[in-house]
Amino acid sequence: MKRQHATSPDFFSAQVSQARRFYLNLRPPRGARLAVVCGGVEHCAPDYEIRRETFPFYSIEYVARGEGHLQLGRRKHALRPGVIFAYGPGVSQHITVTPQKPLVKYFVDFAGTRSAAWIQDAGLAPGRVSQVYPPNEIQPLFDELIRNGQRGTRHAPELCRRLLDCLGVKLLEARAPLKGADSLAFVTFQHCRQFMQDQFQRLRTLEQTARECHVDTAYLCRLFRR
Repeated sequence: MKRQHATSPDFFSAQVSQARRFYLNLRPPRGARLAVVCGGVEHCAPDYEIRRETFPFYSIEYVARGEGHLQLGRRKHALRPGVIFAYGPGVSQHITVTPQKPLVKYFVDFAGTRSAAWIQDAGLAPGRVSQVYPPNEIQPLFDELIRNGQRGTRHAPELCRRLLDCLGVKLLEARAPLKGADSLAFVTFQHCRQFMQDQFQRLRTLEQTARECHVDTAYLCRLFRR
């Protein structure tokens, strides 16, 4: 039996070229520890823009493709694949996309007395941004969350809650640095790793690989050990 409402929430954006969304109980019972309210994936239109002073639920959004800009409270961030961010009640949001590279982004909204603790346990905080690597590492969990939410069966709320808990653990495992010296090293690692994946058939030695990646052999080894 479907448990979704007849109309979708008014906070869902219409500035999308396509979307897969679900919504369960928009008014979770008082005292619920953790309840998934809604979620989905949106292919943003070139003119996509969200500007809100607050939001009634806690939310996690994850960028799968494209580019854009984000302001949470007073903090500004660039959006790119792998970026994940959180917000909630009292946190303003302003999201725009790069028209030539519109965002494809996943989201899940939730509520309950444990919501704030869940976000902290996942290494996030409302108004903060993080990054996962590889960029598509958490996408399968979001897809599974959407599939179960769209079914809207009697067990969908519990299945979605458990998948949300799995997502929190996965975020801890897949997090990558955002800035600073660690970020520079991580970007170099990503470049070298991708180069080796693309050119593995012709690369023969460590020295050749390091030379073509424009790093020395000792540094290349340190990157992969880290």
